[in-house]
Amino acid sequence: MNNLIELNKSKTNEKALEKVFEKELKKENTYSERINIEIIHATLLADLYYKENEILNPKSETLYKEAVAKALKNNSELTIWVHTQFGFYFYTNSLYKNALPYFLTASKLIDESISDLTIQPTEVLKKNAFYFGMIEDYTKEAIYLKKALKITSENSFDYGTLLNSLGRNYAKNGNNELAAKYYNETLRISKLNNDEVRYAKALGDLAGLFEENKNWAKAEEFLLKDIAISKEHNGERNTMYAQIQLGNLYYKKNNYDKALEVLNPAEIYARSKSNLKGFEEQIAKLKLAIAIKQNDDKTELEQRRRLDTLSLYVSKTDGEQVINRINLEARKENIKLQLVAAKAQAEKQVLIKKIVIGISVVLLCLIILMFIVYKRKLKPR
Repeated sequence: MNNLIELNKSKTNEKALEKVFEKELKKENTYSERINIEIIHATLLADLYYKENEILNPKSETLYKEAVAKALKNNSELTIWVHTQFGFYFYTNSLYKNALPYFLTASKLIDESISDLTIQPTEVLKKNAFYFGMIEDYTKEAIYLKKALKITSENSFDYGTLLNSLGRNYAKNGNNELAAKYYNETLRISKLNNDEVRYAKALGDLAGLFEENKNWAKAEEFLLKDIAISKEHNGERNTMYAQIQLGNLYYKKNNYDKALEVLNPAEIYARSKSNLKGFEEQIAKLKLAIAIKQNDDKTELEQRRRLDTLSLYVSKTDGEQVINRINLEARKENIKLQLVAAKAQAEKQVLIKKIVIGISVVLLCLIILMFIVYKRKLKPR
């Protein structure tokens, strides 16, 4: 199953994918194996439809739901993978509340698993880590990132991603020393693997640490390098992200013209994607702050109107209140699972005690019976 996914997850042609799975289903397989093949096909096809335009679509959702329903009845390892893929589909589109039940199911099964994951283990752990980091469950995020690092080759692009993500995890927890250590390790590994975009991202993250320490010159230097490398290697999203960081840095330094110079192209890219409204909001807030500083009443009014529209949208998807509410729901669900597990353990202990008592009673009866039989044999006839 893992090989089947690995060999076909990058396919971009629906007919080519169809041929592969038609051939697989023609082989002599058990009913259970055939269902597993259907689950993988439906999930990869759902992924393919999403990748075509990077927008939510009914075809993908129908296929994901079909795969989830079959996996729940047939295979727990596939259940983890399918739920992760469906959850990540919503996560990528900033629909964190929609993603929650799927990641909770995947997480529960990962945590309960007594053996190592065998189906797409790095991808599963990485995507679950990303989600739990987004809803601010940093403990769970770190656990999954560290697990993934242990099983991932240093030659893989994923290894740099995991190092970088762990650095961010430490930064979010205020441990900048460890964050810097992991960012620098990301730079080293990315260079070895020729992963230029990841190298650029690590530079941007280090720039954030320099900015915190008010080392403006070093922060600017690293962000400019980040943008240059990202542009060169078509890392458009990362270019936008670094431009927002640099725009914020220039704003803090009262260099408003330079700030607008980098924010404008970032805004154009953010507006071109339906799932980047949160970044649009960040840009609008910065532009509003600059307009106020420059006493530009016209731009201030435009940005306020823009911000009102964006904030209303973001508040329903990935705003702070939404994240806090999802985090609370996740915590409640985890507590519920812990209580269920504790109850099951207690019931198991009671059952074990009853079995021990039952066996003891039976043994006692046997001993008494044997003693009676023995005494009768000793009596003279």
